[in-house]
Amino acid sequence: MKADTKAEREFMEQKKNKLLSDMIQNDTDKKMVQLVEAATDLSCGDICTLLEVAHSLPFVGNLEGGDTYINVLTREKESMVIAQYRHPNYDLYKRSIIGEIERREDEPAVYRALEEGISGRGLIGIIDEGRTVVRHTVSPILNSEKKVIGGADIRISQCQCRYRVYPYYQ
Repeated sequence: MKADTKAEREFMEQKKNKLLSDMIQNDTDKKMVQLVEAATDLSCGDICTLLEVAHSLPFVGNLEGGDTYINVLTREKESMVIAQYRHPNYDLYKRSIIGEIERREDEPAVYRALEEGISGRGLIGIIDEGRTVVRHTVSPILNSEKKVIGGADIRISQCQCRYRVYPYYQ
């Protein structure tokens, strides 16, 4: 059902904002919401979806044995990390990278997921300013209208990979 009047639209927006505030569990969530609001035009509902995915990052990271991330495309069409789970045994960066911009030439699969909505598995990425080569799997995050609002990414250091690596060529 579509909100027809201004009052109905305002009520729906208040309801979404309440849902968003209820979903924020800690300071990391607050920082993520602030980054997304400052760098994108995503809706409150989209941010709630990103928070849901962010809350599952530790489970995915522990299952796969790697670090997990969520990226969004900024207004300037750059990939920015908004959420990160640093695996206790395989912390690739040894620091938080939340809020950092990733270069297209280093992370083509992330940009492909964000811009074209295409997933990739076992792809090569270069992280930490060219210091580390990783195998990663990237998937777009879609909202209820099937629009790409972000990308989920798991990265595993090449030295710990158990699988054959399939490079991605632009």
